[in-house]
Amino acid sequence: MEKFFWLGFLDGDGCVPRNGRKIALESASKDLICSFRLFLKTNNIPSKYYERKIEDRTYYGARISSAFFKKYSNLLGFLHPRKKKWLTEKLKADFYVSTKSNIKRFLTENNYLDYVKIFDSRKVYLVNSKELIEQQGIKCDHRNNRTLKEVLDALKPREFKKEEILEVLSKFRWKMGKGTNTAVRLPKKINYKLKIAIKFVRIRAGGIGLSKRYIVAFNESPDKIRQLCEELFDINPKRTCKNEPIFCSSVLNLLFSKIISRSKEKYIPPKFHEAILC
Repeated sequence: MEKFFWLGFLDGDGCVPRNGRKIALESASKDLICSFRLFLKTNNIPSKYYERKIEDRTYYGARISSAFFKKYSNLLGFLHPRKKKWLTEKLKADFYVSTKSNIKRFLTENNYLDYVKIFDSRKVYLVNSKELIEQQGIKCDHRNNRTLKEVLDALKPREFKKEEILEVLSKFRWKMGKGTNTAVRLPKKINYKLKIAIKFVRIRAGGIGLSKRYIVAFNESPDKIRQLCEELFDINPKRTCKNEPIFCSSVLNLLFSKIISRSKEKYIPPKFHEAILC
């Protein structure tokens, strides 16, 4: 079987650094590396292609990042004692954090995001929504930013359907609390940008963040994911001491606290005959 060919090849030329977060195979043959990547792709293991020059010779490589160590171990693993030991140590030490999306329970029939349900009775504000309330013939004080509850109460006599209300809400920016100037746009419907954000966002105090190491582990570009979030929510991030972006918005913190959940499951390596010989 092709599987055993690659098992033997990686035992000889494969690399699993003791202190690194990758498994790599490098060769002077580009065709060989392309064949290996095709084998991995067939078995649903993403890999990263790279080239490097040593003196006048070009070497080609395929790199498997730490997010896919478990799949690699189940498919191939190593027979070489040292490589097998180091891979097993990585699997024992690492926690694989899985993201579960709860967003389906907050979607309408036509995939509108039900922000009425998401924010519930929380005091979130719609920026410059005073005019909307006055249009309904309701007298109100000087405040330009009205709470979600105030807006909903103003629209109630019109007997709007849920998606009509959400259509109105989508025209405004959102913020949490009177004293903050940070307001964000929220997507009207679920879209591919929001799905990507759900995969990579980390909930932080007072906002959301992006982990460069986590994004790279899935062979994605941290800059592209950051830019995607900037465009999706129309907000610029700040930077941590580790130069990771933080989107300081309690609205986004609350949103993602509702639509995602994370669980840490310690990975137990399979038995030798299950990982290597099956």
